[in-house]
Amino acid sequence: MTITDDVKIQPNLLGKPLKHAVITSLKQKYESRMDDKIGLVIMILNAKVESMGRIISGVGSTNYKVQFDALTFYPKLLEIVCGIVVEITDFGAIVRIGPLDALLHLSQILDETLKSDVRAGIIIANSGKSLKLGTSIRAKITAVSLPQKTGGIKIAVTCRQPFLGADDWISKK
Repeated sequence: MTITDDVKIQPNLLGKPLKHAVITSLKQKYESRMDDKIGLVIMILNAKVESMGRIISGVGSTNYKVQFDALTFYPKLLEIVCGIVVEITDFGAIVRIGPLDALLHLSQILDETLKSDVRAGIIIANSGKSLKLGTSIRAKITAVSLPQKTGGIKIAVTCRQPFLGADDWISKK
């Protein structure tokens, strides 16, 4: 995603090359932050900086107009995602989708009775299908809760639809 913004260069960065100072400031401002319009900013890739900045009296920093590229991830409702099971809990599985984790509740795995064995790191169905740590799955995002000032992003996924679930379940259909 390409973003245009004014960036403050703090006094401690003024002796550095301009592009280095701008990218450092952009990383501090944007990386690992969630924005409801652009999503989670994973990484600042590059920046084009106007050579003339503005000094604001009494502030001690300079401002520059910058256009930069950012690698972002924005989970969208009803999007199909691929993920890896990274944790088994009493209530389901935690699935890593890109840079974020999502909850796959027991009720959203299959249309059958399931047992969760946290110690063994496995969820087993009556049919013999199972989810364990490291299982690759395909799921649909059913809920996204963006953070309000505190707390992190919360994502819920389901596998209870055709062509969703563990990769080995899908390939056997």
